Amino acid sequence: MTSDHLLESSAAPRAVSRWTVAAFALVLTAADGFLATALRGATGYIQNTQTPFRDWVLYLAVMLPIFAGTVFGALWLARRFVRPGAIRMLVGAALVVVLTTGVAMAQMGLTSVYDYRSQVAQQTLMHHIHDGTGATIRLDPGVSVPAETPSCTGLCAQKQATLDAHVRGLRLGLLLLLITNGVLVLWALALRGGRIWIRRGQRGATADSTDPLAVV
Repeated sequence: MTSDHLLESSAAPRAVSRWTVAAFALVLTAADGFLATALRGATGYIQNTQTPFRDWVLYLAVMLPIFAGTVFGALWLARRFVRPGAIRMLVGAALVVVLTTGVAMAQMGLTSVYDYRSQVAQQTLMHHIHDGTGATIRLDPGVSVPAETPSCTGLCAQKQATLDAHVRGLRLGLLLLLITNGVLVLWALALRGGRIWIRRGQRGATADSTDPLAVV
């Protein structure tokens, strides 16, 4: 191989490896789906948490393409704006962790909002059905106003407790997602031998094995 060919080869643009995207997306979606399902089982609307395995499979089916696109976008940004080398690999891995965590948190947040609204509706219905205190003040025959309470009690307290549970769950979910995604990205990167990108027009043994970011 001539020196001119080597220079041309080294200058060839690197594309994001499809195998790397698939590996990252699959493990991250599976793990984040498990965390999302567990969190919903702890704080979500009980009628929506009766089939956790089915919910996890549905999460995989819906979120896997989104995670794959997110991973691809993160690696593309690192390849586009960071110079080749170990820094590019670290930036790419960090972007994958941050962006996929953001996607997972968005899904968990939307699910929490939906479950919270369902729980509040159920609590309101049960309160009206079972509330027999008759806490009203009679002014004139046929006229009444609700009794004033010094603080948030009863149905108000139930709503606030439900909201607090969702907020605590999301905070815990964010921490677990960051830790889990970080560990899994490093693990998947180790399985790939630290290789993320592949040179365009090169495959298999013809790839530049001296570049730790090139797919062999």
